[in-house]
Amino acid sequence: MKSTIIRIVIWGSVAVAVAVVSYINYAAHKVSQRINEANVLVDEGEAKMKELGSEDYQFFSGIVPQSFFVEGAKHKTTQEDAFVNKTASKKEAVLDRAKLEKSIAKTDEILNKVVESYRAAAVKFDEGRKVALGSVVPKYLELKSQAYQKRADAEEAHRKAAVLLLDKSIPSESERRKKVNVLFLEACNSHSEFIRLDDEAERLHDDNKSKFK
Repeated sequence: MKSTIIRIVIWGSVAVAVAVVSYINYAAHKVSQRINEANVLVDEGEAKMKELGSEDYQFFSGIVPQSFFVEGAKHKTTQEDAFVNKTASKKEAVLDRAKLEKSIAKTDEILNKVVESYRAAAVKFDEGRKVALGSVVPKYLELKSQAYQKRADAEEAHRKAAVLLLDKSIPSESERRKKVNVLFLEACNSHSEFIRLDDEAERLHDDNKSKFK
């Protein structure tokens, strides 16, 4: 009877140990899977950003590049574009709104996809955090999730600033400039936070490499 009880206890302990090891392996697999999925989404966002040209980046600052202005005598303009026309380097030049609308529509589409990718990456990092064991890996994944939310916020602010160039309801260049400056500052602050959080996450990773095997 006593030996039977001992065997039961031993086999019970073994079963518990096996279950614990199985869960640890399961958690490690899930974390690795979520990190890989997040990194794929980050790569997709970064690849999409490369589709933007140098003129698209000027939109983020509320600037209409000079290539979007044409000789006034050969192009119709409207009162709504009057204040934009004043930013042309040539006195008689006027805005080619059709060209600007096409370019900003492309920028808007690209940035929407970039933001979508970064937010999805943040979600994947957070999903990994929820199943990660210990204290180091969950903290790392929390920081990565927060970082990519901030990176998405930065590009969303850039997108909104670009779209403002087409907003006919804004009464003056000074009013538009105020709105753009708010968004530009928001983008800068969000990007700074992204860098801070991502750097903190990578330092944590580098200082605890054995925890990520």
